[in-house]
Amino acid sequence: MAKQPPPQQQRPFPPRPRFRGGGEPSIPWQGQAAVFLLGARRALAPMTRRLELSGLTWNEMAPVLARIRTLGGWGREWHREAQASLDRGEWRRAAAQAHLGHLPLSPYNPRKTALLALLRRAHIAERTARREGSFEWVYLAGGKVAGYWETPRNACRPPVVLLPPLASTKEEMAVLGDPLLAAGHPVLRLDLPGQGESPPPLSIHAETLLMPVLDELGITADTGYFVGGISLGAYFALRLAGADPARVRGAFGVSPPAIITPEQWAKQPEVIWQYLDIYFATETRAETLRLGLSMVLEDVAPAVTCPLLLYHAARDFVSLPDRAERYRIAFAHVPLKDRMLDDEHGCLFHLKDVIAPEVTAWCGGISDERGETDRAQSTDSEEKPT
Repeated sequence: MAKQPPPQQQRPFPPRPRFRGGGEPSIPWQGQAAVFLLGARRALAPMTRRLELSGLTWNEMAPVLARIRTLGGWGREWHREAQASLDRGEWRRAAAQAHLGHLPLSPYNPRKTALLALLRRAHIAERTARREGSFEWVYLAGGKVAGYWETPRNACRPPVVLLPPLASTKEEMAVLGDPLLAAGHPVLRLDLPGQGESPPPLSIHAETLLMPVLDELGITADTGYFVGGISLGAYFALRLAGADPARVRGAFGVSPPAIITPEQWAKQPEVIWQYLDIYFATETRAETLRLGLSMVLEDVAPAVTCPLLLYHAARDFVSLPDRAERYRIAFAHVPLKDRMLDDEHGCLFHLKDVIAPEVTAWCGGISDERGETDRAQSTDSEEKPT
């Protein structure tokens, strides 16, 4: 197992701009208005609540927001605050500020890359200082996949693999990882190819790359593991469940995408195309579209044998309107539990207080049930006369 290079090393591949001029894409008037309202401290309640998901209170954010008038100023001011917090050793605060700073920036913005690098340094420092278990920064599959491998002291249940959504990284999956660690599950958080520290290209069959990663960590059929993710991560979690049925004990997904028609792809905003251009490392937008349309589940769905837990957002404009029914039909042959939440794509408002506890209890229930079955079978075998 190879350790990552020092945290100071920058992203090893430069994003390729795909718009005229090579600068930041123009910001729609809605975005400009939102930044102005925040800077003037006149944010609406939903906007305030979304920002507080970073882990900072409104009172902590307000002085910074008062100095912001442009998108460039947004990244600059939060970068300044995050660096100051990092210099003081306030790692959790620095990570939250860097997270806020990079959110609205396009993947081609150099400051976004710098903010993500700062977020990573702060996150690694904070996790390394913990005493609840071990933390390893790992580089797997010959350097193709970067991740964090955490093992709690009370490890007593199968590991859980967490995969991030589009435009996100492994650091931001800690919101789901921490409750699982507390419940005794080792947790592996990965950057998919093209995300964070994992270099592109992203294959539409990335699950075939993830399976050797789990081999390197010594995860066997006897050990088993759970896998889950958000949006793009949920899609690959389901594909992994179909490709590796002998080891996957359960798969869960938040806002799993069901974008499988050209009409639905045409409705996606430009920023999604930009991220996919980078992840797939394509030369043309037409090639990106071709690969996007190839992202389906029909080929692996019949091979899935484990229980599934899915969360859908009622106000999800990324996926098809009948997404829940599509998944029920595709996975009618396995136990499937799903919920429709009053939220937007990614279910950000529900991740910490609703989804994380439920996922932890669900994984724990399956683990305990499997453990009881294994013990019963072992007892029966011992009692049989020879």
